[in-house]
Amino acid sequence: LASVDLLEVEVMNKRLVAVMQVYVGLLAELDLVAEPLRWMGPARFDLTSVWMILRKQAHPLECKLTFADGTSHACNLSCIGASVGLCQHFDDKLRAVPQAQLDDGLVEF
Repeated sequence: LASVDLLEVEVMNKRLVAVMQVYVGLLAELDLVAEPLRWMGPARFDLTSVWMILRKQAHPLECKLTFADGTSHACNLSCIGASVGLCQHFDDKLRAVPQAQLDDGLVEF
């Protein structure tokens, strides 16, 4: 068995452990908001994304990174959406972070 990095994320006082990706904001809500427009096919995601961006409804994001040596770094951001992940691909066609590796101890934000 190969070793794989894990993401430990706390959202609204709930601890989540993930292997590949964690989405917040627009990226997390898009599928749910677009569901009533299913009759449009895949175009519903494009339309809903544009609508959500134009609303400019940013969410506060408190991010605290804890490194393997025990040190940590905290920052506060306001964002429409964010993704934290370990893998190269968002889907079978989009390779967002080509240099990402599942076992290098690093996350991509």
